Amino acid sequence: MQLIGRTKERNTLQHVMDSDKPEFVAIHGRRRVGKTFLVKEFFKDKAVLFFNVTGQKDGKLAIQLRHKGACTIGSLKEFS
Repeated sequence: MQLIGRTKERNTLQHVMDSDKPEFVAIHGRRRVGKTFLVKEFFKDKAVLFFNVTGQKDGKLAIQLRHKGACTIGSLKEFS
């Protein structure tokens, strides 16, 4: 599948990748609009560390932290 559109978002992510300092990007928004696909597609050939966090709407912090699959830490490409 190919990433179409999202020019502003891709430019922002490229700016972060081109930075010479450590960067942190948080992407949030409505469900089912392609946030995860955008990140995976943009960074698929880059050495990055990412956190994928999901939660429960209006849930208390303790519930959020126990939510199934609350946090996934991974790398889209092996670091050299």
